[in-house]
Amino acid sequence: MASLDHFGPGELNVIRTQLSDAESLVSHYYCIPGREWPMYPYEIKTLSELGETEIDLNALAMVAKYEYALKKTRGQPRYQEVYGICLQDHNILAATRRACNPVTLDALMLYILTHELVHVFRFASSLQPYLIEEEFREQEESRVHRITNHILRERQENSLQQVLDVFEDYPFGALER
Repeated sequence: MASLDHFGPGELNVIRTQLSDAESLVSHYYCIPGREWPMYPYEIKTLSELGETEIDLNALAMVAKYEYALKKTRGQPRYQEVYGICLQDHNILAATRRACNPVTLDALMLYILTHELVHVFRFASSLQPYLIEEEFREQEESRVHRITNHILRERQENSLQQVLDVFEDYPFGALER
């Protein structure tokens, strides 16, 4: 695989800031008290931390599901499910640099992280199974996209409105624009 652009320290700082905002927005939308976020375990992974199967040349991010072994209880191993938000640095950076409809990293990261946290909430709370038939994935992606847009439309920031406009049809062809 060709060398792909990776986030630097400045971009990683943007991710941390926007993750806090995205978590707050999703918490508000789903009425999740802050102390309950541990019930929806997730971790953020950037390109340098992704395995080969977690790299996508077309998506901005994806959610992977991991099971980590915990201490054995009565001789039986216990597992904890954790969702990995796999950021695709190369595609995100390309979206901020393109000549046609460039977007700011701050606004794009808020959109991406809000979108992926909606997925995490839906998977972890059993509103949507993680594993579904291919024919239903597009429906779920469209549903999460609508929810994300609803959550973010209330923010009256020009840069965020631009992201919502540019990625109105995401993930259905937006990266080709």
